[in-house]
Amino acid sequence: MRKLVSFLAVAITAVMVSGCASLLASIATNPSFVVPDGTVYNGQTVRITKSGTCSYAWATSDPTHLPLVEKDGTAYITGHLDKDKYGRYESSRVATVTASNSGDATVKPIEQQVNIYSWQLAIYDSADKRIEDPLRLARNTQYTAKMVRVGGTSSSPNYVVIPKLYRSMTIGGEELISLNFSMGSSSFAKVEQSQLTYTFKTPSSASSTVTLNATLGDVTMGIKIATK
Repeated sequence: MRKLVSFLAVAITAVMVSGCASLLASIATNPSFVVPDGTVYNGQTVRITKSGTCSYAWATSDPTHLPLVEKDGTAYITGHLDKDKYGRYESSRVATVTASNSGDATVKPIEQQVNIYSWQLAIYDSADKRIEDPLRLARNTQYTAKMVRVGGTSSSPNYVVIPKLYRSMTIGGEELISLNFSMGSSSFAKVEQSQLTYTFKTPSSASSTVTLNATLGDVTMGIKIATK
């Protein structure tokens, strides 16, 4: 009986060691990476997180709209969308990032699809209801501008609030990006600001139209607001 137990213990240890060896060999041979959420917004730059230890060769299927830059062994991608003749950004694009083992051509490359989305600002009241006409805001009232992605159709748009923007993601945590907000009027008093939101209070009298801007990378989006 003791011999059987001893044999089983040795066998289990051998399997565990073999499994660990196979895992380590896979990590050292096969490229693997993560683009947080598989999404990049217009103007956003994201650091690609590698989980393999081999030498990487990177490629992007659309260098114009999803350029990839490698610096000090780390790859970065940035979302870029085109404008139409009216200066409006297109809503989205799809591209693919590919990683290969640059030292072994027999290893199968790995691909990940990346969605490139446009974004804009929308105004919400204290009950978290979107304001359809931000040029007719109530006076002496608090509102919040939020970063949103607009889906649906032109006749029935769907506004999705963006909760966070990644700069990178690792096993140990995440690094997030903040929008840079600016408003060309002191009559709309700033109340507070988070990474992707800007809360303000309207003046107590009717106002002319002002623009609240938010910048992400080289992309600036603005929304015009006024009190009625």
